Amino acid sequence: MIVGGSGALLFGDDDREYLDAAAGHFHCTVGHGRFEIADQVASALAVLEGVSADVFTTPVVERCTALIAASTPMDDCRVLPTATGAEAFDAAVELVRVVHALRGDRARVGVMGGVGPDDLGDAAARLALEGASIAAVVADPVDPTGGVHPYPPGHLAALRDLCDAHGAFLVVDEVVTGFGRVGAWSACARDGVVPDVMVMGETLTSGYLPLGAVVLGGSTLDVIEDDEAFVLRRGSTLPGLNAAGAAALENVRIVVEEDLLAAADRIGDALREGLVERVDAGALRAARGTGALWAFDLPDGTGAGALRSVLMRRNVIVRALGPTTVAVCPPLVATPEQVTGLFVALDDALTEVRT
Repeated sequence: MIVGGSGALLFGDDDREYLDAAAGHFHCTVGHGRFEIADQVASALAVLEGVSADVFTTPVVERCTALIAASTPMDDCRVLPTATGAEAFDAAVELVRVVHALRGDRARVGVMGGVGPDDLGDAAARLALEGASIAAVVADPVDPTGGVHPYPPGHLAALRDLCDAHGAFLVVDEVVTGFGRVGAWSACARDGVVPDVMVMGETLTSGYLPLGAVVLGGSTLDVIEDDEAFVLRRGSTLPGLNAAGAAALENVRIVVEEDLLAAADRIGDALREGLVERVDAGALRAARGTGALWAFDLPDGTGAGALRSVLMRRNVIVRALGPTTVAVCPPLVATPEQVTGLFVALDDALTEVRT
């Protein structure tokens, strides 16, 4: 059982300290035990827990949504807070269909996802045949739970071009990659691509409170705002709570003041160097990643679950993503010594599971 944490460490009820090399669920950017966030959340709750988002907003929520908008590459946008990243994704799909319907094109209800670098030709062919029914193409710049497969440079831009050619919206899912993990506020901003819609999630608060957001750019926002008869109503009970907004604002302050975007690059360089060295030595089959989000594939006969268990005994927490794939993405406050310790434990664990 985990009873506490500080920085990149988690504390067990057995008095052991664990390196959280999974950043919780890929979301803990600024590390554990940040009393600054707790203090801001408590202060916000003492003033007001929240209001009906159908009618009202609050100063904290307004500052939070303005900050989220400023973090995107979208010059003209508005932010719809949600309770979670998963809810934000669902809302984004609903909204792109609504926008097409408001434009008189109710046939566009399909959503394409999972378009990897090797799938562009198939995606273009499908859009050529079915484009009139496709509302949006959803792009996840990195597939975290599917094995951490980053898009190569130019892939998002190619998807942008496909969407423009066939009248579909480009929705970029930044639930994991947003707010620092890839060394930038978003992967699409780093790659110079402006989506129509962005989806964000728990990295907004480093997981200290649930929060998601849908960001609508000009191509979608103009349609909604030009229709004076349209009223956006969604059934979410707790979007944009004061406390969640306060957590996001403090989270961003920490990222900026502690220069954690640069830390993501430093940690990522160390992870890349260490993993590639072990691939070259034959200890690992492959490795890939971007920023401070990496994964590796184990040699045949070595299971990810077994390796995770052995690493746990060596006080390191990683995430198994499949039978032979393991993800590593420590909080961006992890020290060089902790990253070195990760590789020491990994070498020992690989030796043990092979014997």
